Amino acid sequence: MALEIYDCTDTLVLLAAIDMMDKPSTYLQSTFFPNVYPFFYSTRIAVEYRNQGRLLAPYAVEGSKGLNVGRGTSQIMEFSAPQFGVRRVIGQRDVEMRQFGETPVFSTLKPEDRARAMQAQDLNDLLAMHANRKEKMAADILQYGKTTMKAYADDGRVIETEEIDFGFTNTDNTDWTVSTADI
Repeated sequence: MALEIYDCTDTLVLLAAIDMMDKPSTYLQSTFFPNVYPFFYSTRIAVEYRNQGRLLAPYAVEGSKGLNVGRGTSQIMEFSAPQFGVRRVIGQRDVEMRQFGETPVFSTLKPEDRARAMQAQDLNDLLAMHANRKEKMAADILQYGKTTMKAYADDGRVIETEEIDFGFTNTDNTDWTVSTADI
């Protein structure tokens, strides 16, 4: 059976490939942040949240008229939109050498075939990196109540750091097996 090679520079081929790819696991995003809108058309973002959690109805003694319960308040904060800037470059040496999983001695792949395979793998990896970064942000917010975004310049040095802090007050790091833990 011959391997059919597609043009990875064709937009329709790329869209079909992206649609067929296995999506990375995003358990935390899907469970705790299902209504996050991924695209913004400005450089600043306003985020509003309620620091309320799930409320429990209070018990009342028989014959009482009930207890007044407060409404949660919301807070709004504004910050710069995080930008993802990832890329991979395929060089001449990359396509001349045997790739992972390729037959060591008797490979019949041409450099053009390797370049197309590398493009497909790179696309998969870069999309997964994007999803994994958002999953890490979700994990940080759930565990610490904040996430830190460090923006890097081309030389690899951090030039901007921005923190989104939701003001959690329940970030006690005491192990739950300790008798003084505030569970």
